Amino acid sequence: MRGNETPSDWKDRIWDILMEYRKNHLLTNSNKRYFIARKQTYLLYQYDVWFRINIGIYYSCNQLVYSKLGSGYEYFHAFFMDKHWRTNCTENEYCDMSFEDYMKLKNNPPPCYFTKKAIR
Repeated sequence: MRGNETPSDWKDRIWDILMEYRKNHLLTNSNKRYFIARKQTYLLYQYDVWFRINIGIYYSCNQLVYSKLGSGYEYFHAFFMDKHWRTNCTENEYCDMSFEDYMKLKNNPPPCYFTKKAIR
């Protein structure tokens, strides 16, 4: 996001490029379901740094999603993005898991801590 750009303006500005990347399978594995915004900050009079903020775009529902957590840690963003996905996006056109498969995973989760947190 740019200096005083609103989340909606940011989404409108980058949406066509993101859809082109998705159509041509150019997104990284960490961006297959969602894209997290970064805000530019000038650090110590030396160079620009891009920090993740708590706003993202979820591709399967084309919505802005707010993670409600101002954290730079990927796992926290993934937790809130996955929470949005499991409550709003299962079984739509771009979802890669059916609700039945999600319920199976929820009832018998793998032993990973973050997977357990995401499907709770």
